[in-house]
Amino acid sequence: MAFVSPITSRFIARPVTLRRTQTTSVRPNTGFARITPRAATYTAREVSAEELETVLQANERPLLVDAFAQWCGPCQYLIPQLDIVADKFGDRLDILKFNTELYPDLSSALMIRGLPTLFFIKDGKLLYRMEGALSAEQLEKLVDYVLFDGPQPDFSTDNLQAT
Repeated sequence: MAFVSPITSRFIARPVTLRRTQTTSVRPNTGFARITPRAATYTAREVSAEELETVLQANERPLLVDAFAQWCGPCQYLIPQLDIVADKFGDRLDILKFNTELYPDLSSALMIRGLPTLFFIKDGKLLYRMEGALSAEQLEKLVDYVLFDGPQPDFSTDNLQAT
C-alpha cells in the first residue's frame, strides 16, 4: 500500500510487517519492497506439558527445550534466534518451547526461577540448564558443544549449570 504525501506530493510506501517465513527485496527503480516466501524451514515447536512429557520419554534426538513467557522481553528476543538454530541443525535436533504461565505446575517441578530457561537434553538426560538469552551464533556453538560434542565455545559459559 502507498499513499501520497501532502508535503512532497510523492508516493510513500507504508511499512510492511513480515512473518518469519518471508523475506523482502526492493524492486529495481521503484523503491517498493517485494515479499517473497523463503524455503521451508525448521522452527521451534510450542508444546503442552503433556506433549513435553511424551516427547521426553520417546524422543531419540537431542532436545533443546525453552521455557518462556509472553511478557518476557529476552524470551521474545530468543524466538528468531531459536529458529536460526533450528535451521542450522535441521532434523538432528528438536527444539521445543512451553509457556510457563500456561503450565505453572511444570514450571514449579522444573524449578524455573528466571526466564528464558533453556534445557539441553540428550538420551533422556538433562546435560545443561541455563537462564538468559543468547544470540543465534552463541546458541549454535553451545548446542554443538553440549549436545554434539563439538569444540568448547569461545564465550563465557559461567551461567551454565551442569546437572
